[in-house]
Amino acid sequence: MTVVEIIDEIRHLPPAEQHELFRQLQALKPWPPEELTASAQKLVEAENTAEVALIKEEIAAGFYGKSNA
Repeated sequence: MTVVEIIDEIRHLPPAEQHELFRQLQALKPWPPEELTASAQKLVEAENTAEVALIKEEIAAGFYGKSNA
């Protein structure tokens, strides 16, 4: 299947499915440096280990892109 064929298939999806596809693709994209910096600051200010663990996961996903594995 070519890229043109894939795009044509996407155009024929219902709007809700298109939105979900684009949401998932966006989740794979790494964050810009500003967002990573803001999350790093939240990590410094975190007050408990559960919060630290969650922020670390967010930073890893923002840096490398979110894995769907």
